[in-house]
Amino acid sequence: MQTPFILDSARFLNQLRQLRQCFELVVAETRIATRGADRDGGAMAGRPGGGGGTVAARAGSPRTGVDAGVSVGAALSGAPAAGTADRQPDVPPSVVDEPGRLSWELFGCSCWSALVTTAAFCADDALVAAAREFLARTENGVRAKGLTVWLYELVNDARMALVMDEPSPRMPPTIRPMGLARMVRWLRGSGRGRFGSRTRQEDMAEYATQAHRLAALVLLQWGSPHRIVNEMAATLLTDASLGSCLLREDPAVRARGASTDTRYRRLVDYRRRLCVEGDFQYARAVAAGMVPLGQEDERCELTFDVDRRYLYDAAYLLQACEDLWEGPEVPAAAQVAATVESKRKHPIGEVRRNPLYLRDLAESLLGPTGAEDLVQGFERRDRERFAAGRRRLEEQCEMVQETNLLMVPLQVVQRAEPDWDALGRAPWQQRTEAWCSYGVACDDAATIVLTRMHFKDDAFRAQAAMGLLRQLPGDYCDVVLPVIEREISRLAVAA
Repeated sequence: MQTPFILDSARFLNQLRQLRQCFELVVAETRIATRGADRDGGAMAGRPGGGGGTVAARAGSPRTGVDAGVSVGAALSGAPAAGTADRQPDVPPSVVDEPGRLSWELFGCSCWSALVTTAAFCADDALVAAAREFLARTENGVRAKGLTVWLYELVNDARMALVMDEPSPRMPPTIRPMGLARMVRWLRGSGRGRFGSRTRQEDMAEYATQAHRLAALVLLQWGSPHRIVNEMAATLLTDASLGSCLLREDPAVRARGASTDTRYRRLVDYRRRLCVEGDFQYARAVAAGMVPLGQEDERCELTFDVDRRYLYDAAYLLQACEDLWEGPEVPAAAQVAATVESKRKHPIGEVRRNPLYLRDLAESLLGPTGAEDLVQGFERRDRERFAAGRRRLEEQCEMVQETNLLMVPLQVVQRAEPDWDALGRAPWQQRTEAWCSYGVACDDAATIVLTRMHFKDDAFRAQAAMGLLRQLPGDYCDVVLPVIEREISRLAVAA
């Protein structure tokens, strides 16, 4: 079977080698600075309460994205940066920035990039060794097996940890914000007790979430053709189980012992047929003049069609749910999906009565987490939750009506963005909740980009979604700003 997608392992390895070199340089200089601080009577960097925040400050913040890994790993985690207020590693600022920038590009905003950047600016041997081991294992794995196999194994490791209720030994301590002392206990301990008990389930769930997010990011950045990897990335974000199965389409993954069960293809084909039927229904509504949206010359020319489709689908979804609310009971979306996968087929029927189509539609409009109130409120006939989901969807429709679809992902992200400066002084649990909530909001925004913004080519959608998956909305703005600027110029000329 021919592989339907290709990941560029060579380019990934080249950037990974650069990261390892920069990491070792900064670690070496950090230790020199630390020893100098000790001789001068300063507090030892890397100990709880010791050291200043000067190196982390030089490295940027989550909002700028220059070196956000340092902010997540040091500012959010509370791990002290290397050096003191009187002493800095003797490395040019451009080199200091590199470990965070490169790890952010490779691994996004994740526990892995946080591990690398925190270790680079701390003096603790255990943390540095953990980062080195991760980077070496990644490089060796990709070189020996290919990028797709490495990615599948990473995702499978996180998924199996949840299934077996046994934390993976590869889950780094940077999975949640914590002090350096607890990180060291995590790394130097033995058995599952070192992972703690109170937050173990939360950490394993977050580890799986970040693994699927990283898989989507790697596909978008290093994969081709864009049309296929965009669809795979969106599936990883909305249906992690199905998305991880799609990685098995690479024969190299199956050759390494992955399951050869291909029943998931039935579900993929079925959902595509639902989408086609939805497209036909929309086309008939447009032809019948049932899809009004003002005048094209009053709106963004490039996004006119996707704006109109977004508003149509939102109204269609809400009306379909209301029509089915008091009618005969329909199966849940998950039940339909299970039937399709196990019994080969399930009637398409009228899409407005198909719960799987309605769930997919909701997730494309709101993102998987943003759609939970709407979807679960409908399935459980919980009017309060459904109303909350409806309000969220109506707010986003108002944004489309007032501006265009390009602004909706920013609206989704800004709704969840915390005050990063204040968060650095907040309790650990509050930092964790804020970090996780912001991450899933960015995933929602990326899902909207991948599933709704079909007004330009597939490469445009991939680039725009990557900025959001890295939790750097500024990168998203860099991609869409030229579109907005051209539209402003057009409207100025028209006026």
